[in-house]
Amino acid sequence: MTVFEFDRMDVWAGELRSLLSDELPDHIEATLRSAEFEYYEDACDLLLEQVNRERILSIVSDWLKSKPMIGYHGSRLTPSEIEGVRASGLRRLVAANRGERLAQILSSHPRWPEVEVKLIDALVEFGPGMRAGRREGQVHLTLSRAALTRSFNHYLVMGSEFDGRLAHHLLGDDGHDLLRHHGQAVLFRVHVPAGLALSACNPYGAPGGDPPSPVLHVLRAWSYGIAHPDFDASSIKPDIGMVFRENIPKEWIEAAIPITDDLLSHYRS
Repeated sequence: MTVFEFDRMDVWAGELRSLLSDELPDHIEATLRSAEFEYYEDACDLLLEQVNRERILSIVSDWLKSKPMIGYHGSRLTPSEIEGVRASGLRRLVAANRGERLAQILSSHPRWPEVEVKLIDALVEFGPGMRAGRREGQVHLTLSRAALTRSFNHYLVMGSEFDGRLAHHLLGDDGHDLLRHHGQAVLFRVHVPAGLALSACNPYGAPGGDPPSPVLHVLRAWSYGIAHPDFDASSIKPDIGMVFRENIPKEWIEAAIPITDDLLSHYRS
């Protein structure tokens, strides 16, 4: 069974075309290539006007459900922490366990003695208190490597979003600077088994009757690729997140890929 990786449309586009061939009108390629689109999403809208929309969405959804998917997790860790992830897997956030690490990183700041007393309350406020993105008890991946390295690469610049928000709460921009200079950027490539991947993309269900994420993302990229054969899906850099409420086992982690800071020069928050 082939593994789905969003950025590798050169691998999956042909398989999807074969899967949908009986549902597409003969003129669909000519129609899409002759159209002028104001927005990237317009190609998919035009395609869905030419077909049985619900049928197409159902086929693509079932296809994605059947596939293992590659997800990426970015962080900034020391070499020993990276080895810890390789040995034990990615651990879901438990805010109470972050205090020692944060204190170690932030304690070099001259204002640390006055803000240290705020650390325990901040761990509660930004963890179980459901502030800072509701990430307590969760592990996050995203489907697009390009998005994680070039669009929202603050995880690679400062590490955990939880750590970043808490450090800024205590020490402002200086807290972020201390995180930037701790450890190294690393990207974990994770093989998520079929049956778990698509549900992790939809932890709260699809809103308002929309198809499950990433169904529309896939169809939009694929449709635009028909209209523009030189199109590269990685250029879209979509934010397609996966949420897990259990630790990600070490067996899923295919690689820990170091990212040099010069590749993060175009830092995006």
